Amino acid sequence: MVNNGQTFVLSILEPVEGKFTEKKSTFYSYLLRCDSQKQAIEKVREIRKQYPDATHVCWAFRIVEDDLQESWSDAGEPKGSAGLQILNVLKSRNLANVLCVVVRYFGGVKLGIPGLIQAYKTATVIVIEKAKIVKLQRMLHYQIECYYEELSGYLEKLRKFSCIVKNIEYTEKAKIDFLASSPLNDVLQKVTLKAKEWVVV
Repeated sequence: MVNNGQTFVLSILEPVEGKFTEKKSTFYSYLLRCDSQKQAIEKVREIRKQYPDATHVCWAFRIVEDDLQESWSDAGEPKGSAGLQILNVLKSRNLANVLCVVVRYFGGVKLGIPGLIQAYKTATVIVIEKAKIVKLQRMLHYQIECYYEELSGYLEKLRKFSCIVKNIEYTEKAKIDFLASSPLNDVLQKVTLKAKEWVVV
């Protein structure tokens, strides 16, 4: 995921949903883009509220913040039969910054552990195959505040470093918001790091 000091991941462009039935149990699956663990946990809570009477709400995520974080939950299914299977599919497809949630409504027929493993894998594959896979690069969101007579010089430097200018605000001074693929604190004056963002490349 790290190439020449820059961080890239394969992820999804938009949320996708899927549904299938196995021996009268119905599985609803959701594949969502999440860029933080906090965001992923909040999405799980939202889906639980959406399905308050579901038998199980199982999930897994892979998220790159400072490093790769992975987590999963079987949500009452036999250990390793649900959330871990979702995670393994995400890993096999080399996806990151994604959360997959699979909601199960029990239909009265037990699937057995092998059947559960296959069902949760299938539910995950269904949404991945519907998703548009994209390459993301983690960029640094900087801001420069400068005098107007300095503006053209800074813009020329940003072009030189292949930066992406997001916005220029014209107040008493000019404020330039831009994205860079590598740290610029040592090569540009008056620069302030605002955040880290993932950008489709």
